[in-house]
This record gives sequence, C-alpha cells and structure tokens, in this order.
Amino acid sequence: EKQRHTLMNMGEGDQESGIDEGIKALSSISFAPAETVAGGGEGRGASGANKQQMLPEWKVEEKNNRNLPDDDRWFRERGLANSGEERWSSKSDKAVEVSDEVKELREQEAEVLESIYDTCFQKAENENSWVVLVEGYEPSSFWGPDTPDLTVEFWLGLNTYPTERPAVTVTGGGLPFDALKFINDVTLAENWDWDDDRSGEPVCFEVVEVVRDGIAEWISDYEEAKKREDEERKKDQREKAKKDAEEQRLTKKTMTEPERRQYAKQQLGSFASAPPLPKTQKPPPSRSDTGVREVDLVKDLFG
Repeated sequence: EKQRHTLMNMGEGDQESGIDEGIKALSSISFAPAETVAGGGEGRGASGANKQQMLPEWKVEEKNNRNLPDDDRWFRERGLANSGEERWSSKSDKAVEVSDEVKELREQEAEVLESIYDTCFQKAENENSWVVLVEGYEPSSFWGPDTPDLTVEFWLGLNTYPTERPAVTVTGGGLPFDALKFINDVTLAENWDWDDDRSGEPVCFEVVEVVRDGIAEWISDYEEAKKREDEERKKDQREKAKKDAEEQRLTKKTMTEPERRQYAKQQLGSFASAPPLPKTQKPPPSRSDTGVREVDLVKDLFG
C-alpha cells in the first residue's frame, strides 16, 4: 500500500493528459512488503529544531514537493522538467492504439518479468502501465532510515513499445531531483542505446539493470562529494579555531591592565562576580598542608 501511495502521489492530474489514464490505472497496483536497506540515523534525544536540521535531503524535498501543483509534483518526483510535459502528455484519456502483434509481445514479456520479479512486478488492470520495484537497492547512508522504495515505471499507453523505445520514469528511493534527472538525461538518454534495429525486442529487464547501475554510480559520486565537503568543513573549523586562538593571544598581549581585567571577567562569566573572601578569613587548610609555604621552601633551598 505504501508503494501504491507513492506512485499515485495523491494527484489527479489535469484530466486531459495520457498521464491521468496511467495514474488511474496504477490505483490497482499494490506490492508485497519488501525489506529496504537503510543506513545512518537520527540522534536520540534531539530537540525539534535539531531534528529538523537532521532531516535527510529526500524528506526535505518530499515536504517541498507537497506545495506544488499535482502535475508539477508528478514531474518533479521523476526528475522531469516541465519542458518534458509534451513528451508524456498525449492530450487524450485513451492509450495509443497497438496491433495484436504488439499486444502478444507485451503479454510474453510480462510473463517473463513476473517470473523474474515475482510480486515486485505489477501491471495496471488496463495493461497500459508496468511497474518494477527494484530489489536490493541500497540508498545512500547519508539519507537515514525509512528510505522509500525505488521503482521503475513503464508507460505502455504512450507508445507502441516494444516496436518503439519504451517510455520510462524512475521515482522513489530517496533520490533527489538531480539524481533522477541524471538517470533521465545521462543513464537512459546517453548511456543506453536503443534504435530501430531493436524494434520488437523486450528490453524492460535491461532497462531496470541499467537504471540500477546508473543510480549506484550517482550515489557513489554523491557520497564521495559529501565526504570531501565534510573534510573541508572540519578543516575550516580547525583553521578558524587556530586563528581565533592566535588573535586572542595577540589581543591579550597588547592589553592594558584594565583591559586584561575586563577580559578576564568576560571569560569567567558569573564566577567573576563571586564575592571575595574577607581579609581576615583564610581558606581552610588541606589535609596535605604542612604549614610551610612554597615560597619559604624555595628560599630555604636556594636562598
């Protein structure tokens, strides 16, 4: 149910585009519970403000996306810019007409995909949409627990696949917009080849594996960049602390006596206002006090 909710995005669309037909069809899809690999986590006992700061990027982006119009949110959650709307909208509630041969090829491929992915493969009741939940997907350890499942969507109603290049979207997995855009613009558009020679060839399994590899590549680069940022941040903190300490040393060296006293009070805080002991009152001797002052002892030894 969680996966279906993610795919539905709580949106109804514009009621005129082919996307609406696909979204309606996906309402029948439900996945069996799948184990999600997660890393990292939030600290215990954190305040509300700290918890807000510790939210992983995907949760922040998910929260921001809720404020978008339904159609814009749909594209955003799949790494698609609004300029790509024409590609995904057929301005009709009806799917593209396909031949009996195409229908047969799709039925054969669906049987194979079901045997491979089992319940992680689902198709809409109208046969115009397929969804594959990517098992074994490992999100970044920087994103914390409870990362959403990663799904690959095949929109069969938008073209005559497999005689045409499949219409594919990727969503979920805690992937930010930049990662999803990378999958669309680089992994699928540049690194994966499809031409007319492949017409009629079933490629959905291949696409899922290409997406899996592309995401692993992106996450690897992302984590390396995050580690470099963390190292740079720690280096800057050390350098700043060293600089501040040197400035304090130089400042104290050039202070006048009144300035040094004022600086000492600032450093001591509330302790600086503690009342002094009366002149007639001496601090109680410690158990190790012999009654001999250190100054007297030094004079006796070296006097």
